[in-house]
Amino acid sequence: MSTLPQEVIDSIIDHLYDDIQSCKTCLQAHRCMKDAAYYQIFRTVPIVQPANTFDNSGTYILRRFRRFYDLLKTSPHIALYVRKLILWEEATQLQRRQYRRGWMHTEQDLARLLAALPKLQALHLDGHNDYLSWQDMTDAVKQGIITVLLLPSLRSVVVQRFNDFPISTVLSSPSLTYLGVLHCDGVFVDRDPTTTPVEELLLHDISMTLLRWLSSPTASGCLSSLTSLTLWPSKEQNISFPRHLHRVSDDILGAAPNLVNLVFAPIAYRKHLQFQTRTTLTFSKCRSTI
Repeated sequence: MSTLPQEVIDSIIDHLYDDIQSCKTCLQAHRCMKDAAYYQIFRTVPIVQPANTFDNSGTYILRRFRRFYDLLKTSPHIALYVRKLILWEEATQLQRRQYRRGWMHTEQDLARLLAALPKLQALHLDGHNDYLSWQDMTDAVKQGIITVLLLPSLRSVVVQRFNDFPISTVLSSPSLTYLGVLHCDGVFVDRDPTTTPVEELLLHDISMTLLRWLSSPTASGCLSSLTSLTLWPSKEQNISFPRHLHRVSDDILGAAPNLVNLVFAPIAYRKHLQFQTRTTLTFSKCRSTI
């Protein structure tokens, strides 16, 4: 086996990207397979609760996180293979309509884990059954997230279900090209850093606050390289959102001279509008698709 060219071995294992058990077998087969097999196994690390897992203890995700963190402590070289990290919150219901903050707000080892992934390219933070709160996170967890944002390898950030998402902090990432903001109740600009121009921006369940921010001079720095913008209004904003979008569209287009695709998708309807623009800021096409 070792006489095969390394690129052939890597290609074989690349085709096993969705067969983790076979990749684990390759780890035991020969040392020439280890590097490619480790990459396929740990390229994406989802610390989530699968839909087919019936565990209502409220600690499933935390236990899964600790197993992975313990693995990293015993085998720190594994961190070099992690390219995408997906983290879900796990709220615990105390009484009716009363919740305590979940593990992502206070877990000190989470900050250590984030600081131990030097080649991370994508980070996905999801409040899942609860909403995350930046204000309620400990300083250590915040610093761990900021450490990841400053990585030169980071390309993509998706945040989902945040009560107070610090968009300017994320846009201070030096190498970010994709930002997805989904189901975030509020957005605040906690400081005014040098924003990073992103190429793709998805704003799902967008609020009027975020729309106003998008058309403000503060946001203009991050839109200069933007080629694709997708706007999904919240259910409550479906009626008024088009009118507000019309008011600020010139400001958005003026700040995004390279915009090619502007997609407006009201969730109350089966159709959404996709606008393809020229760099002259005039619409070249307007079509409705299912």
